Amino acid sequence: MNVLIGLINTLNKPSHNHSETELTKAGSELSELEEVGFKLDWLKSKLEEVSLERKKEDVDDADASRVQQLEENLKNLEEIVSDLKVKLDEGKEKTSCDGFLLVGDDEDMEKLSEKAFSWEIDNFSERNGVIRSDPFTSGGCEWLLCVHPKGKLVDDHLSLFLHAVNPVSLLPGWRRRASYHFVLLNQSGKVLSRTVEELRFFCAEAEGRGSHRMLPLTKLQEEGFLEDNKLTIEVYIKVVKVVAEGNLTGNEMVDFRGFHVLNRQAVSVSNIFVLHPDVAVDIRSGIKEVKTAYMNILLGLVETLDKAPQSLSETELTNAESELSELEEAGFKLDWLKPKLEEFSLKRKQATSSPRVSPFECIDFLVKRFFLSCFSEH
Repeated sequence: MNVLIGLINTLNKPSHNHSETELTKAGSELSELEEVGFKLDWLKSKLEEVSLERKKEDVDDADASRVQQLEENLKNLEEIVSDLKVKLDEGKEKTSCDGFLLVGDDEDMEKLSEKAFSWEIDNFSERNGVIRSDPFTSGGCEWLLCVHPKGKLVDDHLSLFLHAVNPVSLLPGWRRRASYHFVLLNQSGKVLSRTVEELRFFCAEAEGRGSHRMLPLTKLQEEGFLEDNKLTIEVYIKVVKVVAEGNLTGNEMVDFRGFHVLNRQAVSVSNIFVLHPDVAVDIRSGIKEVKTAYMNILLGLVETLDKAPQSLSETELTNAESELSELEEAGFKLDWLKPKLEEFSLKRKQATSSPRVSPFECIDFLVKRFFLSCFSEH
């Protein structure tokens, strides 16, 4: 009987809490109990269900890892293709054959734009990961610089980019047209490299612009090239045009962070990403239509949970639980939404029905009564 009680307690746990060893042991115990005469068809089906769920979770974890790696590779390729398209669309730039300019006395480019920000980086040769500057304002817009000391998508050049600050917080359809160029200097103020003046659009689909091949790493590593291991970056900017919000009707589709949504939904989607920026970082599907369908489910779920708990029916809560599970399986991070749904479900159950006892709890109760009656007779 102790074996049976232990088996019941084991199978009462959530499937993801079971180890392979526990399930194997449970299978052996169930076979042993059946051999001595226990009728446990009701428990056998539960064990098979738990074992199947466990195997499914293991497969899903392995598939998720492979999908994530493939999506990272695809994202890198898309960035390369995007940069190539920009260069083809806007024509060839006046650069030297290696993609950067070492400057003599040409100061004409600065007449197009004004110095917006100067940034000194200490111990530059010791830096490896991306370095971000403090935000700064130019032309009524907020910007920041991102430098990749060991390169981005390339491994033999320093990469440098100008970004809009916190683009997900901007209104849907935002655009900026600005000319800019970068200047790299050593501590003495000697110009080490300068890019040509570029006129670019900044928008939700391209919130950062710059150069993957700003300066060869071999040049940076030359003795005496950097004084006191310090690098100064200057950025010159002239904002030509700013559109705070796109001129769209509520029924037109807009692309927001890879999701195609109605324009009237864009503010709600933007709010989700501002409050929970990692909500979709692990989404497994790259198919546009599938992602859009998932986003519509998420928006509907958020809208449902914005209602008063007592106004929701049992069917609505059941549907909400199914939708949340589906979204989590697709890769959405919804830890912030799950507690609210659990709270609503609990309030609904407390308001509409008395607590129910599960079949396993009944069995536990009967087994305990059996033991108590046995001991009370002695």
